[in-house]
Amino acid sequence: MRHRFKFPEKSAVLGQLGESKIMDLTVLIARKDRGKNLSYCLASIAACKPVPPVLVVDFGSAKALCFPQYPWLSIIRGKRKTDFFHKARALNIGIRKIKTKYLCIVDADQIFSPNFFSVVYRRLVKTPKVFVMCRTYFLRKIPNEITPNNLRRNYEHLLHLAKTSGLKYHGDGCCNGVRTDWAKSVRGYDESYYGYGGEDSDFALRAKLAGFHHMGIEKYVSMVHLPHAKKGMYYNKDIFMKNKKRYRNKVKTEEIIANVEENWGNL
Repeated sequence: MRHRFKFPEKSAVLGQLGESKIMDLTVLIARKDRGKNLSYCLASIAACKPVPPVLVVDFGSAKALCFPQYPWLSIIRGKRKTDFFHKARALNIGIRKIKTKYLCIVDADQIFSPNFFSVVYRRLVKTPKVFVMCRTYFLRKIPNEITPNNLRRNYEHLLHLAKTSGLKYHGDGCCNGVRTDWAKSVRGYDESYYGYGGEDSDFALRAKLAGFHHMGIEKYVSMVHLPHAKKGMYYNKDIFMKNKKRYRNKVKTEEIIANVEENWGNL
């Protein structure tokens, strides 16, 4: 297995942000394929002020990532047992590598308002035991004329389209911001969740059980979820229901530490 992982040199990040604007926060994204949406996601982050360091865990995509224009981007590429996207394991691979005090987990299908990560960071710094979350608007279609290159000036237009799409404004896993040391101490996401559903709600639940206050930041920021197909075994209904059952059981047992009997975040 070969992978590329190197956090950006501090000097490179300083060139983008200025020394006074360095955030002690890493944005973490897990993806398998969905290269088009990820290109919009990264272009959106590039338009943020300041730009946070970003770590993408590429979980066995058919085509390797290549975004040399972003000096703040680091990539881990996994190839072992990646036929079926295992989001919890992919995120845990990233969590174990992060060295900043805080982390913010987002989806590869999201685009963000320019102030998004500065607000996340301020909330994390201000309140030691806070778990930052944000609901998202959903877009039905990306207009043909909007590309990653012109996304910066078209964000408000996409936000308007998403707000008027008729799709429900929701989501508890599209933004999870918390202290990195806590995420590592509880052994990351519960890797017993396979397929769609459950692992994000589980992570948020365990934070609440550990005494962290859930804080929504929708009043100050916005984000838009880009459209993507929901097909294949990852979205299998039986798997989804199994994950929901697992989550309901965790509500009862109130377990905070995950992956107790096994290693976690193995590349």
